[in-house]
Amino acid sequence: MTRTHTPALPEEPAAPAPPDPSEVPPHATPRTLADALPQLLTPFPIDQVELKPGSVSRDGTSALALAYCDWRLYAERLDVVIGPGHWSVQLVPWGEHRLIARLTILGVTKDASGEGDPSDPNCGTIAEAQAKKRACAEFGLGRYLYRLPRLWGKGEGDRTGFRFAEGEARRLVHEMYARAGLLAPAGGAATRRRELPADAPDTMPPPANTAEEVRARLAEIRSRTGAAGASAAPAREVRMITPRQLALLAERKQLAAARRQYGVTRLEDLTFAQASALITALNTAPRTTPGSAR
Repeated sequence: MTRTHTPALPEEPAAPAPPDPSEVPPHATPRTLADALPQLLTPFPIDQVELKPGSVSRDGTSALALAYCDWRLYAERLDVVIGPGHWSVQLVPWGEHRLIARLTILGVTKDASGEGDPSDPNCGTIAEAQAKKRACAEFGLGRYLYRLPRLWGKGEGDRTGFRFAEGEARRLVHEMYARAGLLAPAGGAATRRRELPADAPDTMPPPANTAEEVRARLAEIRSRTGAAGASAAPAREVRMITPRQLALLAERKQLAAARRQYGVTRLEDLTFAQASALITALNTAPRTTPGSAR
């Protein structure tokens, strides 16, 4: 009897098991800071922006609106874009009511200072949040807030207790984003309007694909809010006041001069160029020697 041998067919490889959701990273960590820059520069959603009063008019009926975001939104952006394990902040005390935040992102470290009002019971918390957010601005995160159009809003109160009228803060934020070209209707490109209805939708344009696109938007902000007829200058990074400049201006009691010339309520809000101009004015101003005053 002849037997026929039929070779066994090779078994098909088993399909790989689906990955455990707990082991899948929620995002891809950028390899370099340049890779993360477009996401860091993307503006915050409009409904996350808040306002605080800056300079107040003499009659107490209007104030300069200063846009800001809560520090927790900055931290959330860093967690999503960079990854919780790839950024850190070190706080260094600097004087009694000031501190320095040293922010490290993907191995790159930049620092900035913050100061709280000694009369405020939350002085330390305010100084910490201010320093952290300024350090983020050194990397570009939230820096656009310093470049939004400067608008005055209606309200009531003095320098220490001003409150914007009901609905005024929301209207001002929409106006800032509209003039900056950061608002977009549901089916079209970003629009720029001077007057916005009270029920304007809280919409944002799609995230910029490149850092150049974001810089172009910020360049448009300066061109529209600058002097009439001035040409738009290329966007550049805003360097804030240094600790040495801050200490000198604080020692010479230059807060009133800074408020008068640049509309800031704290010396820490000055840029490096503004602080340099104030220091230059101090060095060139004639000094009164003892016995010369009459």
